[in-house]
Amino acid sequence: MGYLSQKKHKFRENIFLITSVIILSIITGLYLLAKGFYFECFNIFHVYCLSLVLLIYAIYIKKYKFALVYGVIILINYVLISANANIFFSKTFNAPHELTLPFSKESSLKQSYNPENIVSGGSLIVANKYALPYVNVYEGNIITIIKVDLERASKFEYDVIFKQLKDFIINQDTPVIVFGKFGLPAWDRRFIKFLHEAKLNVKNKFLFTGNSIVRFFKIPSFYILGFEEMGIKNLVVKSKANKETIDTIISFNSEDF
Repeated sequence: MGYLSQKKHKFRENIFLITSVIILSIITGLYLLAKGFYFECFNIFHVYCLSLVLLIYAIYIKKYKFALVYGVIILINYVLISANANIFFSKTFNAPHELTLPFSKESSLKQSYNPENIVSGGSLIVANKYALPYVNVYEGNIITIIKVDLERASKFEYDVIFKQLKDFIINQDTPVIVFGKFGLPAWDRRFIKFLHEAKLNVKNKFLFTGNSIVRFFKIPSFYILGFEEMGIKNLVVKSKANKETIDTIISFNSEDF
């Protein structure tokens, strides 16, 4: 490569790095300053992944100042994500009691458990249109399990949905587990508020669900929410014939309830 070609190449390289730093910094700043802000198809996890790739690239071409900036962007986004969700690993908890949480569009929550262990059950209607089935299952103690599927919910309905779901949870005399597709990322301001008020935590790692090849670019919205002494023992996603099932085994301690 001649001198002029090398110069043009380095110029384009610098323009690319500068542009990417500016764009990623602006998006990170919006996430950092505007709590609960997110883009639909380019969320905070994508910023994290892209910054990691660019960090490796900057180190490879020996642009260490840019690598440092990418490193800072990665750190900020990691903190923003991990404050409300888990990225690559689910939270584990070694305990004597286990329960299965089966999720699919077709599965019935009540039929997923031994009838002898079911104390009661029903459906919680939120926003006057979404039925969230729940069961009270005995496993060392009574546990309330709520299944949600809110992918069709409008963004304007979530304040009401989360308020009604939170009111139901805090009125229970039993520990509560909520799992399913919420239609929102865990860093949405309404989701954060709900987790805080309901005293629940996200237990599972990111799951990019759906049968589409572009599911990676969808907002991760499948979450398993639970109490402190609870974790994920096994989490398996299966897709077959355009049908998706998510089978989770949780482990928890019920003696202290």
